[in-house]
Amino acid sequence: MKKLSRAAAVVALSTGALFTAGQSANASIFYDNNDYGGATYGADNSTWMGSFDNKASSVKNFGYYVTWWQDINYGGAGFGSSNDYSAMGWYVPFLGTWNDNISSFHRG
Repeated sequence: MKKLSRAAAVVALSTGALFTAGQSANASIFYDNNDYGGATYGADNSTWMGSFDNKASSVKNFGYYVTWWQDINYGGAGFGSSNDYSAMGWYVPFLGTWNDNISSFHRG
């Protein structure tokens, strides 16, 4: 029983270390759904989000300051923040909703 518990702890710690390393590799991870659910897209910078273009509904920035834009190649209206947002539709009312409206972003 002791060996099994020790093995489970090693697997849990290894998995946690890999997950943390994956998070820090990207400045932002965008999620297809509110509350960080669904498909994801992560990177430090992106001039065009490809198949994830205009699909982000929530985002985690992991403390990095990230600016995102409504158009490709950092064009159109932009907004920067280091906060995480569980529902992009509730933020930045003076620019409109950011839900499903991000095409490019840049860290820093």
